[in-house]
Parts: sequence; structure tokens; C-alpha cells
Amino acid sequence: MRFLFLLLFPLIYFQAVCQDWKSVNSKSIQLYHEGKYAEAIIAANQALELATHQFGKNTSQYMASLSNKGYAQAGLGDYLQALSNFKQVVNLSFLVYNLPHV
Repeated sequence: MRFLFLLLFPLIYFQAVCQDWKSVNSKSIQLYHEGKYAEAIIAANQALELATHQFGKNTSQYMASLSNKGYAQAGLGDYLQALSNFKQVVNLSFLVYNLPHV
């Protein structure tokens, strides 16, 4: 029984960790679609923090969160900052996938 627990624990833990990022990232998307851009940026920043700590910066989770932040910034009219984030996503996609993945 203990062996089974030790075998399954990492899988269960990974799903719980992933769900935390997933729920915060989904919240940022929801806020964006509701037109609550400032709140969406706050949620996207939280998703970026979670993605960084849970998965690392060179991951699709980090890129998705950064992209969502860029969309919310564009919604507020902060086009230069949004563009900067989108460029970072493109650069990361070259690093991770060897091609743009936006």
C-alpha cells in the first residue's frame, strides 16, 4: 500500500499544482472577456508567478500567461507594454519550440 502511495503521489501532486495555475490563468481570461482589463492583468501576474515557480519560464504555461497579460494590457490601451510581452512570447517560443508558437 505504501509503495502504491509513493508511486501515485507525484502524479496527484502534479495535477494539484497544475490546477492552481490553470484556475488562475482561466480567471485572467474570464476577466479579460468581461472587459475587466486591470483585474485581468493582476490575475495574469499571479498566473505568471505560479507558472514561474511551478513550471519555469521556458514553458507553454508561462508563455500563455504572458500572452494573456499582453491582451489585457492592449485592452487598456497600453500597446507598447503589450507589444513587449508579445515579443517575449515569440522569443520564448523560438527557444522552446524552435518556431513561433503564438
